[in-house]
Amino acid sequence: MEEVGITNTGTVNKRPNPHNKWIPFEVLHGHDDAIHVVSWAPNMGSLSDSSRSYHLIATSSKDHEVGIFKLSNKPDGYSIENIAMLLDHGVEVWKVEWNITGTILSGDDGKVRLWKFSHHDEWKCMRVISYERQNDNMEM
Repeated sequence: MEEVGITNTGTVNKRPNPHNKWIPFEVLHGHDDAIHVVSWAPNMGSLSDSSRSYHLIATSSKDHEVGIFKLSNKPDGYSIENIAMLLDHGVEVWKVEWNITGTILSGDDGKVRLWKFSHHDEWKCMRVISYERQNDNMEM
C-alpha cells in the first residue's frame, strides 16, 4: 500500500511501502509562506471503493490563507489541483480541520471560520465564531 505525506513547504511525498524512503513527487502551489497544518478530509473508504474518487486536503499557512487541494489517483500516478485559496482570515492561520464527513472545513486564526462548498461551485464562509471579552464591571 502506498502512503502519501506533505511537508511544511508544500512538498508532496509518496512511499510505495513502509520499508522505502519518502520520494518527493509534487508541490502544493498557492501558499507564499510556511504551511502550519495539513488536514485530509475523511473519505469513508479507500479511493477505489469510496463515495468520492479523490481526496481533499486543506492547509493552513503563515501567509494568512487556507488552501484546499484535490488529490486524484490517475493510472500513471497522482494529480494535485489547487481548487481554492480562502483569503478571509487576514492573519496567520494556525489550524484547519474537517468535519467527520469531509464536507465542512474550519480554519482558526483566533476566530474560527466554517467553510462549505456551495452549489455555485465555490467555497463560502458560512459562519465566523469568535470570543470577544466584554468589559467586566464588577462592583465590590
